Amino acid sequence: MADAKPIVKWAGGKGRLAPRLIELMPPEFGRYCEPFAGGAALFCAVRPERAILADVNRDLINLYRVVREAVGELVVALQRFSYTERCYYTTRRAMRPQADLFDGAPRDLVERAAAFLYRVNSEGEFNVPMGAYTNPTICDEAALRAFSALLNESDTVLIDDDFEAACAELEAGDFVYFDPPHDGTFDGYTGSWRGEQDQRRLAACFRGLTEIGVHCMLSNSATTLIEDELYAHQGYWIHHVLAQRVISQDANGRRPVIEVVITNYEPPEAPCP
Repeated sequence: MADAKPIVKWAGGKGRLAPRLIELMPPEFGRYCEPFAGGAALFCAVRPERAILADVNRDLINLYRVVREAVGELVVALQRFSYTERCYYTTRRAMRPQADLFDGAPRDLVERAAAFLYRVNSEGEFNVPMGAYTNPTICDEAALRAFSALLNESDTVLIDDDFEAACAELEAGDFVYFDPPHDGTFDGYTGSWRGEQDQRRLAACFRGLTEIGVHCMLSNSATTLIEDELYAHQGYWIHHVLAQRVISQDANGRRPVIEVVITNYEPPEAPCP
């Protein structure tokens, strides 16, 4: 089977950081969990035997369900799209709010997934102008089938809900990787993330999982709120990594930035906190 890779671009995607994140993971764990799945780059790199992928973006999780269960139908649906203004804007106008989506028949969900994959931008939004690309790939069948195979091979549970719901059934020895909207950047891209309020709620979830023996790793901005307030003095390990910010609101923001990776366990090469 071909190596799986992300099938959507996503704000803050961890494709380039995946090798370093894997170095910081525990050598052994039970179930793998990503409550902020996005493009699921680390999931693709780790290829866990059992997994939970979750996201509050219902379109994204619908896409992953369709890829897992009906990838052939999705390929056929995507092949009907073309990169023209008429097709692009007709598709955008036809998209209904997510709240109205999931009462439809299975075929409707395949069509929605195809439209989402065709039209979604790199921040997971479905509301931007067409953009200027030369012959973009609309249907990467090999990538879709490889991702589908991984979802099935890894016994993956897909959840379209908040991070707390994704973590509700985790047990001692499981591993969870949190990659939330980073403090001070893209706090509103999900449409439901409430900035500092949710950062505090996530930190409480991190502490609760630590108490029951779940291995936790979190990526975030190297800010005072994250480093000095929410995760300081807890006995956690804080690692600084250089990340290439590919997606930004302006060109000056597309440069390497320092991020923190916080773990509640000691990675093999890490000093004591």
